[in-house]
Amino acid sequence: ELITLISGMYAAFGFQSKKPVIIGLILFSNIVNPVEHFVQFFQQFVTRMFEFEADRFAVEQGHGKELAAALVKISTENKSNLDPDPLWSAYNNSHPSLVERLRAMTAHVSLLEAKHKKSN
Repeated sequence: ELITLISGMYAAFGFQSKKPVIIGLILFSNIVNPVEHFVQFFQQFVTRMFEFEADRFAVEQGHGKELAAALVKISTENKSNLDPDPLWSAYNNSHPSLVERLRAMTAHVSLLEAKHKKSN
């Protein structure tokens, strides 16, 4: 079945009798390339979710202020973009931006404080 698929790929691009390997690799990479973009976006999404989860864990363990200070220091030393375009960042960056992380940490602290007040 794979051979039929490969033969069909060559035929679709006008290679009826000869099937050069290099042409097959080029055609295959052109066909697979768009799929790679979706896979990359999904990988970035999952990695960013893990980063937010790790930040929440640090806040819950009482290390939110230290983490925030460390993130600011790293961002300052690396001269990173503090608030990039959200779509560009979601596609290209494996870690959330500093502003996104600090906002999420602040929101989680507020949530924990509200739960604590409610339980007392």
